[in-house]
Order: sequence, then structure tokens, then C-alpha cells
Amino acid sequence: MLQEADNTADIVLYRQGLFLRAYERSAFHLSELCQFKVIYKYIKYLKQDVVYSGFPESSFDRVKLAANNEGWVMSTHSDGVRFCKEKPELLSETETLSVQFEQWREQYLQPLLPVEKNASNRQAEFAVITKLRKFPVERKTPFEALSLMPILAA
Repeated sequence: MLQEADNTADIVLYRQGLFLRAYERSAFHLSELCQFKVIYKYIKYLKQDVVYSGFPESSFDRVKLAANNEGWVMSTHSDGVRFCKEKPELLSETETLSVQFEQWREQYLQPLLPVEKNASNRQAEFAVITKLRKFPVERKTPFEALSLMPILAA
């Protein structure tokens, strides 16, 4: 993960079982090539939110072809594969990509249910569970249970 903080132009894929995964900036670049699901997760030992994307090794040829068509060059490293641009980005383009990455990343870090802006993940989870427990679902019809959604959104 420390490598990704300085990564401005590479796609670094790590082998994890039968999958290849790209983290943070690598996932951003990978998302421009292929539409794989992007996942947000809080990693305890890193004490930070992480965004990543992955795909089965059986899809690697499709990724390699898309990368080659866009001017990426493949090399291998001890844990997987790296794609580098044939023509490195200019400094001004690198700064623009950094802003685009941050905007892209933010969309995945948004909570699914609205809670207080400065609430931690645990506080947000507690707020939603509290609202769910207070809702008398056993006395509601399925249609009335739909009214739970605005309560959660409040």
C-alpha cells in the first residue's frame, strides 16, 4: 500500500490466490481499461480505508489486450504483474490525474446510508442499527415497512 501512495502512472497487479488485485491508484487506472467491480474496505492493520479491484486470472488475457491497445507495457514483479505507460505522463497531466483519482476514490468511500459527516464507521453503523431496532417491523405491512427507508436516510 505504501507503493501506491507514490504511484502516478502504473497498474500494479498482485496475485492473491486465483485472482489479481489492483489497489488504490492502480485500481483507478485499471478501471479506465476494464469495468471490474471496485470494492471499498477498511483495513484494520493499515488503519485506513482502501479501494481495490480484482479479477480472476482467467480474465488476464482480456486485461492484457486492453492495456496493450492503450499503450501500456507489461512486466512481471515478484508478487504479480505491472503495466507501465510507454510514454510517461507530463507533470501537469500527473497533477490532473491525481485530482481525478481523488474524485474517483471519494465516490467509493461514501457511506451507503447518510449519517453525520464526521461520524466514524462504527458510529454510523451504530446509528443505523439503532434506527432499525426502534422500527416496529412486526406490526407493519410490507408496504408500511417501505417507510423505513426515509427513517434510515434521516
